[in-house]
Order: sequence, then C-alpha cells, then structure tokens
Amino acid sequence: MSFQDTTFVPGGETPQALRKRVLMAILTREEMARAGRRIETADLEAMARWFRGRFDLLTKAELESFLGFAGLSPADFGTALRDFIAIGTIETIRGAQIDEELPRYRAMLSVRDYLLRKESP
Repeated sequence: MSFQDTTFVPGGETPQALRKRVLMAILTREEMARAGRRIETADLEAMARWFRGRFDLLTKAELESFLGFAGLSPADFGTALRDFIAIGTIETIRGAQIDEELPRYRAMLSVRDYLLRKESP
C-alpha cells in the first residue's frame, strides 16, 4: 500500500471526495486569513487530544507509529489539525448561511431516491 498512489484513497473515500476535502481546507485557510482569525495554541492542543483519543493514539509511541505508517511528519500532522480547526471555525461563522442553503443541497441529493422510485412498479 502506498499513500503516494493517487488511485488509492484510504478510509473508503473516492479520489474526487478527497480533492473536495483538500479544496475545502484551502478555501477555509484563505477565509480564516481574510477574517483575521488565528488558531490559538490551546485550540491546536485540544484538537490533537481529540484526534488522538478518537483514534486511540494515546501514547507518544502510538502517534509516532501512525505518523510513520502514514508518511506524515509532525509538521504535516499539525497542518492537518489546523485545517480541521479552521473548517470548524468557518463553519460556525457561516452557520446561518449553511443552514439556509442546506435544503437545496438536500433536495439535489434526492435524485437517487427519485430514480429508484421511478424504476419501482
């Protein structure tokens, strides 16, 4: 298994979904900069604790083992955590706008149900 293989995406994601996640992170970083928002050390430490707890990487050795397996440096790990925080921050800031637009997105996702109903007797 190679994480450099662009046809393989861990976790059951598709390459297209992964690209959208990367795009969301890039745009969120830019939005954080425009909004003058900074990620505080305490927030970064809290996100690291959450991630490590969520995935049972409770010891330094377990975290280092995961990073080695994934081919991530500690700096890469920190960047990913900052992206997670930034996405959550902008999601909170834009919450009302997101809620306003959700019905349209939900309706568009109903296309599969529409097609299944259309094909059922």
